[in-house]
Amino acid sequence: MLDHCEKLLHKEIYQREEICKILEFDDKTFQELYLSKNTTEVSEFKLYERAKHVFGEASRVMEFRSICDLHSTDKSVDKSEFAAAGGDGEESNKILVQLGQLMNDSHRSCSELYECSCTELDRLTEKCREAGALGSRMTGAGWGGCTVSLVRECQLDDFMKKITQEIYSDVSDEDSLAQMLFSTAPSQGAAVYQLA
Repeated sequence: MLDHCEKLLHKEIYQREEICKILEFDDKTFQELYLSKNTTEVSEFKLYERAKHVFGEASRVMEFRSICDLHSTDKSVDKSEFAAAGGDGEESNKILVQLGQLMNDSHRSCSELYECSCTELDRLTEKCREAGALGSRMTGAGWGGCTVSLVRECQLDDFMKKITQEIYSDVSDEDSLAQMLFSTAPSQGAAVYQLA
């Protein structure tokens, strides 16, 4: 799909009239089908950037999942060693670096192509990487929100201290800080159980 973005879309901003002409719609039909009350006055569209982000993000998600699936059954990666070392083994390090890079690429795309990040989130993801995160990206609805970072377990305490000092030094209440900065571990997530 990314190839189609390059072949079919031009990089210049699309004007509403041009889109209507391509789709063979009149403006009223375009407005009814594609615009909401909040966007009826929009006349310029960044189709190339938005499409490139959406298809690139889908590709990154598939690659992330593929890496996880491959290594969840890979006997060459000792899961107990991986967990105990916090991802410090040579093979596990390669895996984490790959996953982290996908997260970084995702954030860059959100910021530059989809433009749903903000200066504060861009700064926070940068500070997280500087503090030792292998990857950091915005999460949630965007346009504010929060970040998720991939950090080796063996570096977690140091990471948390650095981020607290760099970003949250003005938060003195520990309960408030715990609501803004916390760690979690990957787990299976939601599942459906069928009862007999």
